[in-house]
Amino acid sequence: RRTRRCWRRPPPPPMPPEVAQRLSEAVSLAQAGQPDAARAVCSALVERGGGSRHPQPHFVLGVLASADGNHVAAEAHYRAALSLEPSHAGALTNLGQSLLATGRVAEAVPLLRRAASFGPLEARLNLASALARAGEHSEAAEEAARAAQLSPGSATALTVLGDVALLGGDA
Repeated sequence: RRTRRCWRRPPPPPMPPEVAQRLSEAVSLAQAGQPDAARAVCSALVERGGGSRHPQPHFVLGVLASADGNHVAAEAHYRAALSLEPSHAGALTNLGQSLLATGRVAEAVPLLRRAASFGPLEARLNLASALARAGEHSEAAEEAARAAQLSPGSATALTVLGDVALLGGDA
């Protein structure tokens, strides 16, 4: 009997300390209300600072683009992050959100399913919303219930659960 081997892309190399430090600076700048400065730091990392082999600078650029409402740029950055680390749950979740924001529900659902398989609450909530928008109300309700179980008492999870029930006509 032949066994089938599954070849996977190796994880990105460990992030050099100087890249991690610059990335931390970029996040601090963004949190301090300086998105342009944060974008410049991440862009420099991607272009010439050793960060091009790591998903995180691309991910942060995607978050910054999403915050600006530039979903086309955000999509490109999240896809770049995923090309380096296909299991990056944040990039999967946020790419799904960008696709939803541009009305591409059918493209968003598989990405959000992958993200939810890694367990993040936000991915499950987004998947439930996407499934409801796609007309898959029973599956949306199941995902929303799973999310509510992951975080009992979460106002966001309970809100999504209620929204899904309303969309499905169960309220």
